[in-house]
Amino acid sequence: MFRYAKIAGLVSIGLFVMFAYSHYTSMLNERDNLLLKNKNLDLALKSEQAVNTQFKGAITEWKDSNRAILEAASELRQVSINANREVRKLNGIFSKHNIERLASKKPGLIETRLNNGTADIFRLFECSSGSTDKSCSGEN
Repeated sequence: MFRYAKIAGLVSIGLFVMFAYSHYTSMLNERDNLLLKNKNLDLALKSEQAVNTQFKGAITEWKDSNRAILEAASELRQVSINANREVRKLNGIFSKHNIERLASKKPGLIETRLNNGTADIFRLFECSSGSTDKSCSGEN
């Protein structure tokens, strides 16, 4: 009987060692899986951080562009205000004078002024289009 107990004890110890080893290897496998997941998460985090940095750069560029657009719009608004002021001034001048009658009486006076005005308009148009001509240095 003692012999069977000894065999049963050895079998029990063997089974215990086998289950312990099985548990130990499953724990090692689980650890390896967790390490792999951790590495993948670290890579994903670095990737997301790179994308985040790119987005921050793009946002900065957009803000700078927006600021430049707002400045240009403000300048254009001021140009429009000045142009409307000039139109009102010229309409006031032309409403006080009969240009047709003056042209028939003094054609040289009107023709010279129209030609000079037309040349001035074309010069101003070139200047406002970004010309670097010397005549554009004073006014646009």
